[in-house]
Amino acid sequence: MKVLFLSYAYPPQKYPRSIQISHLVQFLRDKFELQIITATPDMVGDLSMLRFTPTNNVVNVDKSYVTKFIEESKGHRLKLMLLPDLSYLWHFDLYNAAKAKIERDGADIIVTFGQPMSSHIAGLKLKKRFPKLKWFAHFSDPWVDNIFNDYNIWTKFINRYYQNKVFNKADKLIFTSQETIDLVMPTYPNRIRTKISCLPHSYNADLFNDVAKLDKNF
Repeated sequence: MKVLFLSYAYPPQKYPRSIQISHLVQFLRDKFELQIITATPDMVGDLSMLRFTPTNNVVNVDKSYVTKFIEESKGHRLKLMLLPDLSYLWHFDLYNAAKAKIERDGADIIVTFGQPMSSHIAGLKLKKRFPKLKWFAHFSDPWVDNIFNDYNIWTKFINRYYQNKVFNKADKLIFTSQETIDLVMPTYPNRIRTKISCLPHSYNADLFNDVAKLDKNF
């Protein structure tokens, strides 16, 4: 089975999402023909992460000049007033790269990861382009219901629009806690709720052997 992970972040990029997804990849890559499509790192990052996360199954997607210009330009407050999120334009780059790979090599399942939530918009477009493709949308954080969002009327409307489209079109919705599910789902019908799975955050116990030995010494 061919599986594609679509994520803005992946090692050696230093984001919490990088570590989270790399743990999933570690334990799934032996069971599936698994590849990750991610943004080309803007900086060196944390190379120590590569000791337990090989990148021989990673496809890096270069950002277009327009994407780079918008992401690197000043005026974050203005961008947050106009765009669904600050990495919105990258979903076009992600979509084009994933579409080309699927047309070339095929795929059975794609899994999109947020943040940024606009990664799911690429999944939405891929599902439309390849209707038989199974699509799992993974949420570590709430989307519209995240209390840390600083939406105005427009950005709340457009994010709500995309959230509803994603919830309706995805084959599976994956959340990392029951609390998140309880927060997000009250207004959605049962046909949406039946798509939900809860996959809590995980860790690799082998990385903590030294900590266990240290505890015994005390």
